[in-house]
Amino acid sequence: MREDTTLNDCTVCFYCSNLVLIEVTKGGSFYAHCSKVKDAKGTCAAVTSEKEMFESRGVFSVDGLAGCDKFKSSGMPAKPGDIEGLVRQNELCRGIPADTSMNGKRIEEEISRYLNPSNIIPYEKRDLLGRKF
Repeated sequence: MREDTTLNDCTVCFYCSNLVLIEVTKGGSFYAHCSKVKDAKGTCAAVTSEKEMFESRGVFSVDGLAGCDKFKSSGMPAKPGDIEGLVRQNELCRGIPADTSMNGKRIEEEISRYLNPSNIIPYEKRDLLGRKF
């Protein structure tokens, strides 16, 4: 892993067009969910790097580091040095563009530029319990 690579840079789901962000604090934090991986009730899976811990607490989730077979690139580029690791985690990441302009940028600040605006749920409209997208 490169020195400037963060866990978020290596999270496959953050490069996926199926990602849904739910704002949980006004102008601040977001929860990430997948609009394509749902439980029997139709609730979207939480995206996490700690799937076992989430599920032990009863939270349906997807391993964000590995992604899934429903991965579809949002078009957001990755740092060139991170592409290889993303592809190792999920072959479908081969379509993620590499861009040196991402060096020094925080992925958290770039994600929303590449997502469909309807995949970003503002604080005022959040409904985390039983939310269906």
